[in-house]
Amino acid sequence: DSVDLTLDTINNKYVSLDMGFPYVNVNGAMGIDLDLSFSSDLIKVSGSILGDNSDVSFVTSSLQASLFSDEYFEVNKSEKKESSMNALVDLDIIAGQRVQILFNPLLRGVVVPDTRLKFYMDTKTGDFSLKGDVSLRGGEIVWLNRNFYMKEGRILFNETQDNMDPRLTVRAETRERDNSGNQVTIILSSTNQLLSAFNPILSASPAKSERE
Repeated sequence: DSVDLTLDTINNKYVSLDMGFPYVNVNGAMGIDLDLSFSSDLIKVSGSILGDNSDVSFVTSSLQASLFSDEYFEVNKSEKKESSMNALVDLDIIAGQRVQILFNPLLRGVVVPDTRLKFYMDTKTGDFSLKGDVSLRGGEIVWLNRNFYMKEGRILFNETQDNMDPRLTVRAETRERDNSGNQVTIILSSTNQLLSAFNPILSASPAKSERE
């Protein structure tokens, strides 16, 4: 009637995984401690994944809408087929060393080790949640066709099936030269802004007018 498996990496060894779920994909070297159960109509996955030298990529509906047309979504919706197989996923995603969090094409951030995300999904009921407070210690933001190098950052996830729009707090910098050839540091900052409404403040050192 069913098959139950326990998967556990040992002796600090890792396996290469590429796991895709709605809104999130985890790819890289992973230490795993998972319980899996397979039956005729349900797959259950629970436990924890420790990422090392890994990427955690997110796509939000709001960000997608800014990148693709409505026709893109309508085509993909029409191609989807209902499945008799349901999935129940309950995972702790833990950051090890050299883990990046990606919101392409806007942000790439290096996650502080031992940061945790809680991911839950039930395809039968449609329930989905992603919760966590992610601190960043490096990376970059692409804005106004420039790369701003991140000095500090934080992404707050409190997402459900009804809303996928995390809040972003960042401070990033880039350097350019003004009309006189003097070097200027341009500072990009935002505080607790929804990703879909990201509109950072720009300032400069030495100080410049907004027009400059």
